[in-house]
Amino acid sequence: MNRILQFDEWTEAVGGLFHEIEQAPQRFEARAAELYAQLSRWKEQMDEEQLRPWEAMLYTCLGILQWNSQPEGKGAESWLRRAVDLAPELEKAWKYMKLVLLAELASLFDDISFFPLRQVDPSERRKQKTLEVLQGIERLTGEKIKLAERWIAEGKATEKHLAAKDIVWEEASAWLAGLSELVREVEACAMAYHQSISGLYAPEEMLREFNEALERLNAYFEDWNTAMVGYRREAKQSPSALERLDALVGMKDIKKRIHDLYYFLLYLTKRRELGFKMQDEIGLHAILMGNPGTGKTTIARLLAEIYHELGLLERSSVIEVDRSQLVGSYVGHTEQKVMEAVQRAVGGVLFIDEAYSLKRAGSAENDFGQVAIDTLVAAMTGGEYAGKFAVILAGYPEEMRNFLLANPGLRSRFPEIGHFYLPDFTMDELVAIGQMVARNNQFVLTESAVAALKERIEVERVDATFGNARTVKNIVLDAITAKGRKLKGKEELPADEFTILYAEDFARPLPQAKPATERLHALVGLKEIKEEIKTLFALLSIQRKRKEQGLPVTPLQFHAFFSGNPGTGKTTVAEIYASILKEAGILKRGHLVTVGRADLVAEYVGQTAVKTRRKITEALGGVLFIDEAHALIPSGSNDYSAEAIDTLVEEMTKHKENLVVVLAGYPGFIEQLLDTNPGLRSRFKKYFHFPDYSLQELLEVARTYAAEQGYQLSLEAINRLRRYFEQRSGERSGNARLARDVIEEAMQRQARRLMDTGHTAFTREELMRLEESDIRPFPFLS
Repeated sequence: MNRILQFDEWTEAVGGLFHEIEQAPQRFEARAAELYAQLSRWKEQMDEEQLRPWEAMLYTCLGILQWNSQPEGKGAESWLRRAVDLAPELEKAWKYMKLVLLAELASLFDDISFFPLRQVDPSERRKQKTLEVLQGIERLTGEKIKLAERWIAEGKATEKHLAAKDIVWEEASAWLAGLSELVREVEACAMAYHQSISGLYAPEEMLREFNEALERLNAYFEDWNTAMVGYRREAKQSPSALERLDALVGMKDIKKRIHDLYYFLLYLTKRRELGFKMQDEIGLHAILMGNPGTGKTTIARLLAEIYHELGLLERSSVIEVDRSQLVGSYVGHTEQKVMEAVQRAVGGVLFIDEAYSLKRAGSAENDFGQVAIDTLVAAMTGGEYAGKFAVILAGYPEEMRNFLLANPGLRSRFPEIGHFYLPDFTMDELVAIGQMVARNNQFVLTESAVAALKERIEVERVDATFGNARTVKNIVLDAITAKGRKLKGKEELPADEFTILYAEDFARPLPQAKPATERLHALVGLKEIKEEIKTLFALLSIQRKRKEQGLPVTPLQFHAFFSGNPGTGKTTVAEIYASILKEAGILKRGHLVTVGRADLVAEYVGQTAVKTRRKITEALGGVLFIDEAHALIPSGSNDYSAEAIDTLVEEMTKHKENLVVVLAGYPGFIEQLLDTNPGLRSRFKKYFHFPDYSLQELLEVARTYAAEQGYQLSLEAINRLRRYFEQRSGERSGNARLARDVIEEAMQRQARRLMDTGHTAFTREELMRLEESDIRPFPFLS
């Protein structure tokens, strides 16, 4: 749905939901929440009587959702009460109201239990325990029994609206009457015995009567709990590890493989029970590879429980460690730390997160990571701990593969059957995880909130550092946190704000910055570039609107060349260009990463690609701005800049619209740079030339920059600036940068001039004004 409905559409949707909700409540939770979000609109526009039945049906649906999503059914009662108040004839609402009342009644006396007194206890202790019994009785009569009376009365009232009658309320009423009588008896015994205690003496007969009364009361509660067990909303028995694995979102291939592994291990267990033995034992060690938040730790814990359930490990515990807990700082320290971890893991699982960090390629000779690996392998294969614990290694896919290739001894201890790759979650799976997180916290998302959640996920899902399920959980918890901010300046919130997450709750507070197009327009000069970018922005806006209407859109490339001398505004426009692409929905982050040759090209073979990829990863979701790109033109056989260009072209193809590259440099070198790689020319379709600033534009840059810093140029200062810029005409060395430098120098000279007067107080005008004498950036300026 996820759109504003007309009233007839809304009522039709509510009616359909009312009839379907019981079939699969979770499937309809977003629709129910979305329909409720639109209810306020009809409350303002429609007649109350006309809206009443539909409103009641919607409240019933929300009550059913709460009843099914939480073991205790918390939150259902308030929705159902609103439904029956509006439409007393609504039998479905009464049916669930009855279930709620019975569930509350069935669990009402769970925390009530009285322990007998002992004759051997000191008299003061018996006196104290007697008082505790009397306090418990007071709680029973003052709270519990009154609640039970109320719920039984309300339960009897529900029967008037239900076709099928139930004698449970009469039985509960009779039981409650018996309870009240028994409570009075216990209270009388307790008071009598309390008064009979005198010093060390207390009548044994009275103690026996008191304890017998307590025993009868406890037995009465047990009878009640047995009779009402069918109405309780207790949590289900703890599911097995396999059942909890199956309940996880996604992971289809992993689930199948672990199921296969489970039944294989079960087969070996049964075979062993029949007396058959295997000379070659199957190892329980495993390797989990996946990006952040893909469930590696969760799977490790489930594997530990599976091993324990099959009797292959004594315990289901998982000892989680990383490099810092295994690698020492001096000779002998690492062996000690590894063995301490192994000893703690005996009988269970040793889980090593980011295992590849134990030993990286090119590590220093004094790095004890390899010692940790050797010590671990020795403990796994020999000595007193061999076969008594399982090792599970986890880490990012590429790093783990390289790590295992570099450590063949370690790899041989982990058979392929125990290698598991956990892929990133799909968008649908991530949304399902988000809804589950909300449900676990007793919230539901409207359909528009689901769409807002998708947008937040898409913004976050930029590179391999995306946290998958972990990130989604944080997004949903952020949205719940946003609910608290709504209380600011208010005493109370509407009931729905405690159970429903709306799209507005997922909105990120953004800094109040001017739109990128406004910032571009405010720049001095650059008329042609402004027109080109304005045209591009218009095209992007129309493309987005066409997409919303289901019309085809033309794929565009946004990589660009910025050519021009220093100080002509290339970096500034690149930053605005990134913001424009973000505002148009092309880039997710819209940030600018500025690099030069030194950030991309290394001094040794094989390192340039690594450096280049690192900067590209940093720029994903934004613009990679390569300043003075002509420096990447290879100058000899030992120049690795060609590798940087090759890597750049490869990564641009890989990341597609998730990365925009801008090459900046002097005009004359562009063709030469394009010729260094055939793929480079085809990927750069946009060319922006930044001309040198004119005299008038330089003066405008200087005035604007001074104003931004809170200064004003006198007429004489402006004339001196003009003469200086005229002297530099033809050079334009620095352009806008030169103009800003001159103003910054003038600000310093103004400060010195004012302080040299010996005054301590200055007017606002004096503090702001830059005089002719302050404009002396160079000795030859006259």
